[in-house]
Amino acid sequence: MSQEYEESGLFPLSVLSFFIGTMNKFQPPPPPSITTFAKGRGDAIISPTVLFEVLKDAATILAMKGSIFTVLFSVLLRRGSSLLSRGALNTNRTHRHRRAESVQSPSVDAFNPIGPPTILSNLAVGETFSTSSSVVTRLSRSPELFHIKNFVSQADREILMHAASNQGMTTAGTKSSEANTIRKDSYLTWLDPYDISGSLSTETLSTARNLVFKSGALFAHETMHKIIQEGGRVDYFFAEDLQVAKYDTNGKFDFHHDGYSRYLTVLAYLNGIGGTYFPFVNTGIKDHDFYADNEASAIESAKKRLVGNEGLLVVGREDADSYIAAIGQVHSGSILNMEAGDAIAFYNYKPDGEKDWRALHCSLPVPQEKWISTCWFRSEALTGPYRHLKKEAMLQHHGN
Repeated sequence: MSQEYEESGLFPLSVLSFFIGTMNKFQPPPPPSITTFAKGRGDAIISPTVLFEVLKDAATILAMKGSIFTVLFSVLLRRGSSLLSRGALNTNRTHRHRRAESVQSPSVDAFNPIGPPTILSNLAVGETFSTSSSVVTRLSRSPELFHIKNFVSQADREILMHAASNQGMTTAGTKSSEANTIRKDSYLTWLDPYDISGSLSTETLSTARNLVFKSGALFAHETMHKIIQEGGRVDYFFAEDLQVAKYDTNGKFDFHHDGYSRYLTVLAYLNGIGGTYFPFVNTGIKDHDFYADNEASAIESAKKRLVGNEGLLVVGREDADSYIAAIGQVHSGSILNMEAGDAIAFYNYKPDGEKDWRALHCSLPVPQEKWISTCWFRSEALTGPYRHLKKEAMLQHHGN
């Protein structure tokens, strides 16, 4: 949930990990291999929008060095020799429509590998999807937000909290706020699922790895799974180490966007204390027009929202009264009541790779000690400056 940007030992996920990750306990899989994902394999095709991005990027590089011919050639060459040779305006690939048997062609804009998998994307607000051990409910489409019931067992929660305490927790800060101005009385540590130093027990490693794998298996788009099956490239998809955080009484984390290419956040409540507030989530109960073009303007708008009446407030055994003063009528649809072991998953970027400011959130000052774990999944390729090109390449090669 937070914006900590400490180096945390990033690791790619193998396809074997996803299958093994569905088990409660398992032996560590062999070290994952990293192979090259062919970005320009086959007959690549480009749309006017992507061509504009290429030219814009080339102009930027030109301002620094080189000739425009050299820059354009080097950029286009990476897309394959047939980049502009065949059907230059056709970027569609076939797929099966949810409610029709006929095959249709999605546009690049409709293709969203940094969004939910199809089985979850098709859920309406309030609809559920059940796994062998959990129930997933869609809470919102704007942003994409889900509630997972019984995601972390009691035994695993105790293992994670005990391991974090033993490893030692540091005062939580952020990359943009080393002075800790937006966080108060909160502490964190990172659990490396592939730690070879011997500092973590086998039990802790298995629990941390299992939680990260389950999160990726359930919430990563199926296109990301295809990339993983081919060996994967960490610039397209990788998971950070598992973060465990603790808030003391009155601890808080002000409004923020997870950012830094963290397109997917899976946050689990380890001791049943919530306080997470999404001011712009549209649950269908009450919503207002919203526009923000940067984090500062989004935060200013967020401060005007009424907790419990607008957006969505996550509460646990501390109940909503701990956060809601006399604000008038409270809408039940604006409050999610969860239990220890539940989790929420939300997507921080729009399909075009721009930040979705509706995913802005905070941790309100908590009435008692709070423990959470967070899995972050990144895609620098699909949220960075060449995201349009790389998204087209993914649709061309993996979008069926």
